[in-house]
Amino acid sequence: MKILFCHNFYQQAGGEDVAVANEMAMLEQHGHEVKLFSVSNNSIKTFWHKLFVSFRLTYSKKYKNKLKNVIADFTPDIVHVHNFFPLLTPSIFDACVEMNVPVVHTLHNYRLICPSATLFVNGACNEESIEKNAYAMVKYKAYKNSFLGTFILARAIEKTKKNKLWSIQIDQFITPSQSVKNTYIKGGFLSEKITVKVNFSQPLQISPLPPQQPPPQQEEKNEEYAIFLGRLVEEKGIIMLLNSWRETDIELRIYGGGPLEKICKTVQRKNIMYCGEVAREEALQALKQAKFLIMPAQWHEPFGLVVIEAFSLGIPVIAAKMGAMPELIAHDYNGLIFEHDDINDFHRQIDQMKSISKLTEMKKNALNTFDKQYTATMNYPLLIDIYNKCLLRRNNLGN
Repeated sequence: MKILFCHNFYQQAGGEDVAVANEMAMLEQHGHEVKLFSVSNNSIKTFWHKLFVSFRLTYSKKYKNKLKNVIADFTPDIVHVHNFFPLLTPSIFDACVEMNVPVVHTLHNYRLICPSATLFVNGACNEESIEKNAYAMVKYKAYKNSFLGTFILARAIEKTKKNKLWSIQIDQFITPSQSVKNTYIKGGFLSEKITVKVNFSQPLQISPLPPQQPPPQQEEKNEEYAIFLGRLVEEKGIIMLLNSWRETDIELRIYGGGPLEKICKTVQRKNIMYCGEVAREEALQALKQAKFLIMPAQWHEPFGLVVIEAFSLGIPVIAAKMGAMPELIAHDYNGLIFEHDDINDFHRQIDQMKSISKLTEMKKNALNTFDKQYTATMNYPLLIDIYNKCLLRRNNLGN
């Protein structure tokens, strides 16, 4: 089978980029011919670039035509779209329709139902775009703090909803969790058009890193620590984490970059160390040596690839009861779950994790969970089944 992947890379790498690389590698290992059609937001550098992109958030003839040329040259059996925003735009789906090739789209966020893409606005979860309509987000300036940008996206969302374009253009949606599927169904999408296929992780080959000299204020600290690994944005719970971490808790090490980086840098706490945004190899090495991972998400987290990467290394997780977290983490088995807005509950789970016997058992269970659910071996037949069903449906319609 020939599969063409389409993906718009963000300026800051994230779980979506890893998911694309993992799926492509897995398919190639099984003998499929795979090609990537991609763009990167790194090309958006100047004010004029940003202005140009802002007026083409919903449609780009340039990338539509480019994709048509790639399809004509590569002749894929199926096109698999991951992220199309903001450069590729929904125009690429028109290209697939015009070239008569089936298309699958993985929904990594809530872009098709809310201009925010996160359902998280002004520090809280907000589903007004589902309960009312996407225009409800304009007053919040939900997209990049812009009335105009939010209005443009809201209009596109409502237009596609009215014309049922997503049902017409896309053969099958994939969500990484039941939580995301449920949210899209609430947003008016057809259940039968959405298949849940979890993300997976390739075996992590982590080379030992040379020992680094810790900062002066950390010299007397031991090597027992908890770790936060991710983007430094409010919805990931970093503010909640900094405010609630007690002086009696073990050391917390924070890895990542983002808008709230300055806050992390200025924290004056002896048992909190901000380690910055580092290479993936170094971050995974730090994860491997941690006692446990912290996922204090304050939004409807669609999946959390770092959770299964932690499991693959035998690292249990403490996570907020948000989005997909309860699907990934079995409370008191491979991790612990707390109510996202209950700091006392968060503290109780940290105290529970201090038990040596509990931690040892959870490490074994985390590895067991990964081996049974989140390997490429388990994932491959799920993805191929989705592709085959799309092709069969197209063939039946053509007869």
